[in-house]
Amino acid sequence: MNFNPYNANRKRSLPATYIIIGINVAVYFLCNILVRFGIVSYDFIIRYFSLVPYYVYKNFMFWQFLTHFFIHDILSMGHVFFNMFALLMFGIPLERMWGSKKFTTFYLLSGIFTGVLSSLIYTYTYTKTGVLSPMIGASGAIYAIMVGFAFTFPNAIVLVMFVLPMKAKYLPVVFFAMDLIAEFSGGKGNVAHWGHLSGILVGFILFAIMFKMIRVKVNFTRSPGNKQDARSMNPAKGATKGKMSGSELTFFINMCLYKLKNNIVFSLNEINTLKNILDKDKRDVISLCNTSDFDLSSAKCTSCRNLLNCIYREIKNRQGIPS
Repeated sequence: MNFNPYNANRKRSLPATYIIIGINVAVYFLCNILVRFGIVSYDFIIRYFSLVPYYVYKNFMFWQFLTHFFIHDILSMGHVFFNMFALLMFGIPLERMWGSKKFTTFYLLSGIFTGVLSSLIYTYTYTKTGVLSPMIGASGAIYAIMVGFAFTFPNAIVLVMFVLPMKAKYLPVVFFAMDLIAEFSGGKGNVAHWGHLSGILVGFILFAIMFKMIRVKVNFTRSPGNKQDARSMNPAKGATKGKMSGSELTFFINMCLYKLKNNIVFSLNEINTLKNILDKDKRDVISLCNTSDFDLSSAKCTSCRNLLNCIYREIKNRQGIPS
């Protein structure tokens, strides 16, 4: 396999999180302009671009599964503001850790499948109550993103409502309980709590599928005595359970840097060894630098505490390895 030489000065791309936020904000103001100048009515926007289960299934308006989470209440700027603030808070660190492609895929699938699940629920309630329950907003997809954040950075501290500090791993449970209580307490207002609950469930399922949620045991070879040989870097040959020594880890990191600088393909054993080291690392890596900022010749990068995470991301990008 041939690789293009690494270019530390390549053009930095705009994070997908910013693009998604920009689209939402642009759609919000566009809808405001169209309604205020009488070009279209707000009812027209809701009827054709929000998610109305009755219209989706009766008139085959399946595009609403995609459009509804880019539409926000034009009468309340707080609706789009708080959704986009949450997307920014959770999205940037997730995108830097997962990569833009996987993050964007997760976000879009979350919004679509949350719409599918919640529309089935509201279709059932429509048969009982006759209420159409149109849904708009990115809340469902953002709740799914919150689940991804909770799994990726479980011990990160998040200020709930800008006041209450809470570890990320507790967020899905707390918000699930809050929406469940609100749904059955009778004080629902205009909030689609089933959409939020669907988003949490979809987030769990998508994360499980896309990231497999499998933790592997780490097996490293202990070199006889103080000598290091090629076997110490190959867990497939006579590996025994144990920890990699400091000297072995230093050697392994230098080997990775050498291969990256010289565009040498990494073997599956080397990639698995690196992944196992990261799986054993108990630290919460909140965010990585942008891919374009990773410079193999920079002392700042090679001494960074997140170096191994950046190395693993770079190998995946070059060799097209799925997470």
